[in-house]
This record gives sequence, structure tokens and C-alpha cells, in this order.
Amino acid sequence: MVQLKKNIKLVVSIGICALTLLLWICACSCSNQYVDKDGNNKAQPIEISLLKKSSIKTIVPSEKNTFFVMNNGSLLAVGDNSAGLLGQNDYEEYDYPVEVQLPERIKLVAASGDFAVAVSESNNLYFWGSFPDWAPKPQADEDGNVPFYAMVSSSSIISQICLSNNHCAYLVKEGDVYTLGLNIGQLGYENSQEHYDQVYSAFRVIATADTISYIAVSDTATYMINSLGQIYGASRNDNYELCLQEAAADYALISQEYQFVTATTAGSNLFALTSSGDVYVCGSNANGVLGVNSSAESISQLTRINFDTADISDVQGSKAGTVHFLTTDMDVYACGNNEDGRLYTRDRNEMVLSPSQVRIGKATRLYCGGTAIYYLDNNRQLYAYGENTYGQMPNVDSQREFVAPERIYASVK
Repeated sequence: MVQLKKNIKLVVSIGICALTLLLWICACSCSNQYVDKDGNNKAQPIEISLLKKSSIKTIVPSEKNTFFVMNNGSLLAVGDNSAGLLGQNDYEEYDYPVEVQLPERIKLVAASGDFAVAVSESNNLYFWGSFPDWAPKPQADEDGNVPFYAMVSSSSIISQICLSNNHCAYLVKEGDVYTLGLNIGQLGYENSQEHYDQVYSAFRVIATADTISYIAVSDTATYMINSLGQIYGASRNDNYELCLQEAAADYALISQEYQFVTATTAGSNLFALTSSGDVYVCGSNANGVLGVNSSAESISQLTRINFDTADISDVQGSKAGTVHFLTTDMDVYACGNNEDGRLYTRDRNEMVLSPSQVRIGKATRLYCGGTAIYYLDNNRQLYAYGENTYGQMPNVDSQREFVAPERIYASVK
């Protein structure tokens, strides 16, 4: 009798444990099911994990979205989906990060407005979103199905990709630059009156005699830095994007006086960083974004920004009309459009005309291409602040349109 009671207790215990486990599995499964108002399944949320294999390789913010290139080759996106930029082959709203459904592992991505392009590890380019007239268009497969993306192959290893509202440019390992788009002087070939406003829908190489090591684009210009640190530009030059030079037949030498390492834009302008930590600017100065303590409409000469004794290690502009600087001492400065205090600088004016320190403490890395600003602090913890109108900050309430610095729980390479 005693043994029978023990057996009964054992069976009951096992049954309770099994039932508990089943309920736990069901709860976990149900908690990951997201459905729309009609009860249809939506994409599974993607956790931006602390696991090394799925940590973040780089962050690419745009005007309405944020893209995360992961170390495992996946591409995550969060934010606006009205043009399908979240890559789910639909236009539903998602208030969590999802994986862009591209068929290959991704190594690079760029976005502008409602359009994006990614480069796979096999050097295929994938375009998706609201396709402009000049962009490649999706093609039906053998079964007649049309994907949400268009694919273009490259025979060379692509090392950098850039996208504007008017064109796309990429740099290959051999040092050549390829462009396509609506030619308003920035494609770097056939830059004469008869070729203005012409659409080039296939990539063509810019015929330079130099080995190019870095590129940057705005809507009106393409910039190229060669292996010697000299900087070139292709533009109609309506906003002095090429300094005092007239628009050239293809591209023009902007400067060979300094050794430049990177460049960026914040509109129709140029910010070029030298190996010694100086930043030189020219072009459109809307909202005083050039940082030379002037409200002039444009600056026609290559001009150095005064940082006193600070050396700059990184400079990043955005289409929001702002630019951010990271110093070798890990301080962050910004200038330009400060509407609603979005720059979070000590200078509270609506136009910050010269670099003002951002009130975020020390930072080791910046990701500032869009309206949401991301940075790593000196403990390598990820933070974001700025505009969140489209929910472009993961795990931050999308009802909060402007966010003060808030930690994003993710690991960055």
C-alpha cells in the first residue's frame, strides 16, 4: 500500500511537471505571435540580441528608418513601412524590428527617403522601397512572381555603397567608382548641358586615373578621395559643392593641399576630414550647418572649421540639415538645424552656427545619417536620441516623437 501511494505521487508529479512545461511552451509561442486587426499573422519580431553571433555590425539611420547590419549577415529594420522599406513585401505597420526578407547575407546598406539599397556578401545589389524613375525595377522570376526588390550584380567586390534621392554610387575594391541615376551633374560622366536631366539606369564607371579609397554623395554631388588623400567632386556646382571651380566635363579636383581620409554631406555641401583631425567645408550653409559661425547662404571656398585644440576623429552629416563631430577625446559636437532642440547641444538656438558640445557625455562611435542619432558611450553601451516620429528607435515607444538619450539594449561590434 505504501509503495502504491508513492507510485501515485510520482505519476501525479510527472503529470504536473509535463503540464507546466506545456503551458510554458504555449505561453512563449503565443507571446511571439503578432497579428494584425484582421487576425492575420504578421512578421515575427527580431530581438537585437546580446549574443555575439547576432550582434550589430553597423547601424544606418535614415530619415524615417533605422537599418541594422548584423554580424550573421541578416539585415534588420525598424520604422516607417509606408513604402515597404521594412522588407516584408507589405505596407503594414510594425512597432518592432523585423528582418528584411532578402535572399542573401548582407554586408552593406544605404537608404535615402523612401528607397534603400543593400549589398550582399556575393556583391549583388538589392534595391527596394518606392522606386524612383532612374532605379532598376523588380523583374518576374521563372514562375511569374515579382519580388519586392530589384537585383543588380557586380563582377567586383563592393567596399562602399552610397545613395541619394537622385543617384546611387558604389566603390569597388580595385578603386573604381560606379554610378547610375538622374544626371544633374553628379554622375561623373557626360557632365554637359545636353546630358543634364538625363536618366542613366545602368551602372557606369567614372573614368578616373586614380585609385579611389572613399566616396560620399549628396543629391547634387559625388565626392571621391583617392589613395593620396586628394579629393574630387562631380557636380553642376550650383551651390559651390566644388568650391570656386566651375562644373567640369566629368569631375573636378577640389583640393590636393591636404590629405583627406573621409567625407560626408548634410545637403548640397561637403565636409572633408583630414588625417590630422581637421574638417574643411564648402557648399550650402542652410541653418548654418557648415559650422563656420556664419549664416551666409553658401560658402564658396574650402574653409576650416575652428575647433581650437580639439582633433576630430569622425564627422557625419544627415539630410536633416545637421552634422555631428566626434573628437579624439570622445566628446561630441554638432551644428545646423536645432529645431525643437534636436541637436541636444549646449547652444539652444534654433540654428547652431558653430560646433556646440552635445550633452551626452563621452562617446566612442557615432551613427548619425538620419533623424535618430545613435552612439556608443565609453562603456560601449548603445544609446539613441532625436526624432522618433516613425518609431525608428527599437524598443522605444513610437508615440514619443522626440526622445532624449535612451539606452538601446544591444551589442555592437
